[in-house]
This record gives sequence, C-alpha cells and structure tokens, in this order.
Amino acid sequence: MVFRLTICSILLFAWTVRAELSDSIRDWAISFVLSHEGGHVVYNGVDYNYGLSGTYHGEVKRITKDSARHVYNRLWLESNAGRMGDSCMALVYFDTYIMFNPTVGKELLQGCYEPRTYLLRRLEKHCQMVRKYPDKKQFLLTWNRRIVDLFNLCQ
Repeated sequence: MVFRLTICSILLFAWTVRAELSDSIRDWAISFVLSHEGGHVVYNGVDYNYGLSGTYHGEVKRITKDSARHVYNRLWLESNAGRMGDSCMALVYFDTYIMFNPTVGKELLQGCYEPRTYLLRRLEKHCQMVRKYPDKKQFLLTWNRRIVDLFNLCQ
C-alpha cells in the first residue's frame, strides 16, 4: 500500500511539474508573439491587431492586449505546441503558426526536429512569399529580425 501511494505521489508530482513548465513555456511563447505584434493596422483592407487578423478572429480593431493574450492561449492549445518536448521548438513553431497560419506551421514542421532548421525553412518561406507577392517586401526586414530574435533565444 505504501509503495502504491508513493508511486502515485511521484506521478502526480511529475504531472504537476510538467503542467507548470508547460504553462511557463506557453506564457513565454505568447509574450514573445505579443512583443513582435503591434497594435491596430489595416493591410489590404483587413484589420490586424496584435497579430490577429479580422478575417479569422472577427472584430479586432478594438481588441486589448489582454484579450489578444486570451485568444493566443486558445491558439496555443489548438497548435499542440505545448506537446513538443523542446521548449525552443515549441516557441518557434507557435510563432510560425501565428505569423503565417496553421497549415504553413505544420508544413514547415514535417521532418524537422530542431529549431534552427525550422527557422531556415521559415526564412525560405518568407523569400517565397516576397517573390510571389512583391508588396510584402516591406515586411521582410521585420520578419528577418523576428527570426534573428527566435534564433538568439534558442541558442
């Protein structure tokens, strides 16, 4: 009986520590995204605020930073980033999931298990976007700074 109780206690403790660690990684990732996403802008007739698109999230023009954080909490769960074993990979994947869309985030993830490789794929994706949509060239410097920030965080 004591042995069973001890194993249950250890498993419960491990689960609690993992949940707290997962929460801190989520908070770190969401803070990173919010630090790189500004306030309200209109691009090609679509409202964006704190990186949230009016196309996908409805009225975002007056969304607060706290409300954006709440949306990002939900998106963190949807993205499954918290299930990744590597906290840097979770951050890089989640940021890509937010910056592009879930499909691109997952596409770049295929066969990729390391943040630097993922970031190189993301850089290639940025270049493809600019070639396909030349008006997006205005964002390239900002996108590259974001990649450098992610790379530095994952050193």
